[in-house]
Amino acid sequence: MGTKKSFADIVRETEGDLRQRLQAKVPDWTDVLQELRLPARLNVEQCSSAAAARYKAALAASLLEGSGHIADLTGGLGVDAWAFSAEAEAVLYNEMDPALCEAVQANFALLGIRNAVFSNAEVRPGMLREILGGFRPDLIYLDPARRSDTGRKVFRLEDCRPDLLALQEELLALAPHLLVKLSPMADLSLLLRQLKGVSAIHIVSLDGECKELLVLAGRRKTKDISLVVTEIRKGQTASLSFPEASRELRCKGLESPIELAGNWLFEPGASLNKSGCQDTACQRAGLRKFAPSTHLYLASAPVPELVPFGRFRRIVEVLPLDKRSIRETTLRFPQADVTARNIPLRSDELARRLGVRSGGPHHIYGAALSSGHNYLIITES
Repeated sequence: MGTKKSFADIVRETEGDLRQRLQAKVPDWTDVLQELRLPARLNVEQCSSAAAARYKAALAASLLEGSGHIADLTGGLGVDAWAFSAEAEAVLYNEMDPALCEAVQANFALLGIRNAVFSNAEVRPGMLREILGGFRPDLIYLDPARRSDTGRKVFRLEDCRPDLLALQEELLALAPHLLVKLSPMADLSLLLRQLKGVSAIHIVSLDGECKELLVLAGRRKTKDISLVVTEIRKGQTASLSFPEASRELRCKGLESPIELAGNWLFEPGASLNKSGCQDTACQRAGLRKFAPSTHLYLASAPVPELVPFGRFRRIVEVLPLDKRSIRETTLRFPQADVTARNIPLRSDELARRLGVRSGGPHHIYGAALSSGHNYLIITES
């Protein structure tokens, strides 16, 4: 029998795992990693990555004339405030949890941050002036908690804490610019109806996974709202910008499978799909859509400006989606990933019918064309 671990051993292992997680998210803090105070696992799990925090800081800096003042009213572990401190003359960090606020103040001293002031208060209507004190922000940043009192995830603005809808007029009375991080699951159309003074929405992916939805708002009203899709991979950032009205654009679909053979299939990534501007992006690049409700596109070759925002795969073969083709595909391509688009089967159901193992160089799509007919499209990376 193995030696039973003591409580102290379990605590040390847990803390070690926590620090490894933080190091993966914020490698810039490695030199002081062992000295940092980490009050709770949830603080590390919910903190921004360094890449995402820097993106927000650069976004904030683009709005400020010179080096202005930024107030982070929902400070958390302080990663965003740390990034803001590199771009701003001064940063106010506010956190409701007194233990976390005290820990971050000590951590910032270790990190050599000298332009931060600290506040420990709950953000609620009528309290903002008291929280800011003499601090006069040019931009206020909020990352409302997206969990209910019972720990359930929530997505509606009115269910998050603090309640942005109840605060937005007061926030914009205190600062000309507002930057808010919301759930990637939030409904864009609803956000634009509920929030005032929105000038841009940034949809940010890290390594292909949609992570952040950032809303920029201000006192000045604008008719031209921008949707910005950003992909951050291995330190490289690529962005596409669209007028919000382009979400209404719909491309004409393909009628014949003959057009598919020998060309390339483009599958938009999570952030481009979230924006609703995939048709606009692909039409700009000269791509054609499979069908109005099939979000797959046809290209004669990979398009460099779209490469960061999805996957291009070469089309090897096109077959009608029927029992005979399924049997043939199973024998010839026993290993492949499978995706269903706009057919009466989910991706997992189609994979089960094909009987293929996941992995390998091939990807099989079950998709409908504008003709209404369904096809198996065999592709390779």
